[in-house]
Order: sequence, then C-alpha cells, then structure tokens
Amino acid sequence: MRRDHPDLPFAEGKTTSMRSRVTKPVVVMHGGASNREHDRTLATRFLQTVTAQAQTYLQTGAEGVDVAEWALVQLELSGLYNAGQGASSLQRDAGIMVGSTQRFGGISLVNLATPIRAARLVMERTPHVLLAGPDAERWALEQLPASQGTRGAATEGDTVGIVLLDVYGELVAAGSTGGTRHKLPGRVSGVSQPGLGTYADNTCAVAVSGHGETFMEHVTPHAVAVLRHRTSLEQAAVEALQVTPPGTGGLIAVDCTGQLVVAYNSRFFTYATAS
Repeated sequence: MRRDHPDLPFAEGKTTSMRSRVTKPVVVMHGGASNREHDRTLATRFLQTVTAQAQTYLQTGAEGVDVAEWALVQLELSGLYNAGQGASSLQRDAGIMVGSTQRFGGISLVNLATPIRAARLVMERTPHVLLAGPDAERWALEQLPASQGTRGAATEGDTVGIVLLDVYGELVAAGSTGGTRHKLPGRVSGVSQPGLGTYADNTCAVAVSGHGETFMEHVTPHAVAVLRHRTSLEQAAVEALQVTPPGTGGLIAVDCTGQLVVAYNSRFFTYATAS
C-alpha cells in the first residue's frame, strides 16, 4: 500500500509508484444540472476547492480511481449536494467505472453517508456490477462500518460527478446522487448503471446530470464514447446532447488526449475544471 497520500483510500496491494507517468492529469467535476433558480455560491466554491485538491493529488502520482473516490466522498459528506449526507432521499445511488478494465461498480437504494465508497467495493470485491436495496446496504455496512446512514437533508443542491485522466493515462468516471425529487420508491438512477449516468473506456470518461430518465433512455454517456471514436470529444458531446430535449441537463467529459468538455442544455450547470 502506498503511503505518500495517507488521506486517500488507496487499495491494498497497489504498487503504482513503480508505474511510469505518460500524461498530464485532467480533472472535471460537476455539482449538478438544474432548471431551478437557487443560490449555488457555497456549492460552487466547495466544488472548486475539491477539484483543485484532486488535481494536486493527481499531479503527485495518485491513481485516478483513488482520487475520484476521495473527491466524491468530500462532496457526499459536505451536505451541499443531492448526494450522500445532503441527499433529498434515503435511497441513494452511486457508481464508478475504470476505463482500462471496463470494470464498473454500482450501489443503489441504500441509506449510506458515502455510497461512492460502497460502489467502489462492489467493483473491486464482488463479481457483480450493481447491488441494490436493504441487502446491499447491510453488505456495505459490513464492509464500511464507519459509513453510517443519515437522514436526507433535502438540500437545494444537485447530483455530483467526476471524470478524470491520471498521470498513468487512466480514465475514470464516477457519480453519486439522492435521485430525482418526488421519485417513486425503488427508482434506480443512471449513475449506478454503466453507460447510463457514468461511463469510461480507453477513449474517454463521461458523467451526466439532469433528467435521469432521458439520459438513461438515450444511453448518453455511452453514446458520447461511441461518437468519440469517429470525431472530437467536443463534437461527440454536442451530438449526444442534441437528441435530448432542451432543459435535460449537462455532461462533463475528458478523453485520452487530455481534452475536456463541459456541455449542457439546462439553465444551470455547476462545474469546476483543473488541468
């Protein structure tokens, strides 16, 4: 286990210090898309702070999957967003995907303070893609006894997400949410399912926020990745959003060359970038 970043949740057995650096890191985070008018000052400032720190970790050699988890945990615990402790629902979802392996981990319908931590464990400690419901919550609490459930704060914040390219050329995408307001019990969000709310391959990493059902129906994150194989990341993002109705939301993306894109058709989209 590496010890040069003791506050990052490095997985046991990692030997990344022996890996050679191949690129400059890029990180983009979002604090959600919305068509509602409300004060985003604190949420935006905190997002910028976390993004800058995530970039610092990446520059000093931290692995992308560790940084993505760390960054979303900060947002989940802040109470400023519709995720983790600030979620508008007790049924929370999260997902994380690593581009080089195409491995995905999702957790859904759980009352956890930091569901992104559980999502990563689904990816790394199980043969599954998604765990959901009370049994998944019990399993997560056994794995992460410090991740206690919390009552939703019904904040004015929105879903959170991150995409990044680390110094080793790895692409990672992750997201966390309390789900859409006024959702039916049992509704599963796109962030906890590969290609629907978050997606990463060896070409690009994408995360969306907004009207989840529309993004899921259009498989928007995966669509961006498919389009990126024949065009620029910017054009891929534009084409993917063009097929969704105005006001649907937005996306963040970064590709293997380090190009980053932020695109949205909602009134507001909170985001921060570092490269």
